[in-house]
Amino acid sequence: MRKTKVWSQIVMGLVLCLCLEACTTRSEQPPAPVQVAEQPMVPAQEASKVQGTLEELLKQVEGLQQRAEHQKVIDLCTEIITIHPDSAVVYVERGRAYGACGDYDQAIDNFDKAIQIEPRYALAYASRGLEAQSKGHHDQALWYYSHAIDLCTTALETNLEDAEAYFVRGFTYVWKQDYQRALEDLTKSLRIDPQNADAYVVRATVYYAQGDYDRTIDDCTKALRINPEYVDAYLDRGCAYDDRRQYDRAIDDYSEALVINPRDAIAYCNRGVAHGKAGQWARAIEDYANALEIDPEYAEAYAYRGNAYCGIHEYSRAREDFDSALQADPGWALAYAGRSNAYFLLGDYDQATRDCDKAIELDPTYALAYVSRGNVYAVKGNYSEAIRKYNQAIALDSDGPAGESARQNIRDLKEMGH
Repeated sequence: MRKTKVWSQIVMGLVLCLCLEACTTRSEQPPAPVQVAEQPMVPAQEASKVQGTLEELLKQVEGLQQRAEHQKVIDLCTEIITIHPDSAVVYVERGRAYGACGDYDQAIDNFDKAIQIEPRYALAYASRGLEAQSKGHHDQALWYYSHAIDLCTTALETNLEDAEAYFVRGFTYVWKQDYQRALEDLTKSLRIDPQNADAYVVRATVYYAQGDYDRTIDDCTKALRINPEYVDAYLDRGCAYDDRRQYDRAIDDYSEALVINPRDAIAYCNRGVAHGKAGQWARAIEDYANALEIDPEYAEAYAYRGNAYCGIHEYSRAREDFDSALQADPGWALAYAGRSNAYFLLGDYDQATRDCDKAIELDPTYALAYVSRGNVYAVKGNYSEAIRKYNQAIALDSDGPAGESARQNIRDLKEMGH
């Protein structure tokens, strides 16, 4: 799923939907690491800012991670490294924060350093795999994921009560989309350590992927009882409420996330989506503007603001926002379909057709693009082809908004005698 429905990056960006191909064999050697520049270190004289034991400092890092304050994590970890240069955990935490900021090269460099320090650190391999996946290196990702799973399995052979091994193996299975094994491991981890808020949130992502919104909400609520400042738990629970069409509750959760971290662009964008679904277009547009102030390259915020502008009949501004979304992400089918709708409403049916066809080319399963294509056929008087496109949309999204819209359009055409 893309980051507009949008889930924040939980545990190294777990919410990214990974489309890994099946792999029947595995390389015995790790892929060549990506070479990037060394991390800048804070001068030794500045290290006095950091006080406390390594365990105490890592607790601070954990709190910042869960509040989604990624730059603060990077800064703190950089200072900690001046005191504890051989702590693999600190490099992994800094890599997580870089990954959450979209700086995948820096994330990879940190995970590679962690593996160099501790060659049997399963979390470092799992994290390294996700960043490889984020850069499109699927074979590398599979190798790192598999190695992380092997390390966890070995650890569990000697200690069946190792909660961390179950946890790391569980969320690695999530990245491989093996949800049944993921649920088994995460549930075992929580049986041993019921105070692990991360495990509840990761398990919530699995339930969400399976469409089990009640359990998603329940696990996020449990995580928030442990840590009331866990931003991702609010965001994920908000997504579940959104899908249950409980928009007021979704908005409340996104608002809580913004109280904790007012610079969270994802929370603004999510809340904008919920406002839009509730018909509150002005509030939606304001939220998208706030998201774009924080992250001017946020393609989803442009695209969803484009939808909102269509909702208030400002079609030229909508088209401009879809243009911006496609500049930031040229391969996004939703943005092409949205711009097609804007062109349609502006009366430019030829350009609407081209954008629709491009959306379908990029994602043949994107049902709303077929609805838009049907609309163009209908306005041009080709009613039989319009109905055919609407039926394709219904086949792809029978119970969703595209299916509902397509059925209504077919009814309208029949009432008009077509």
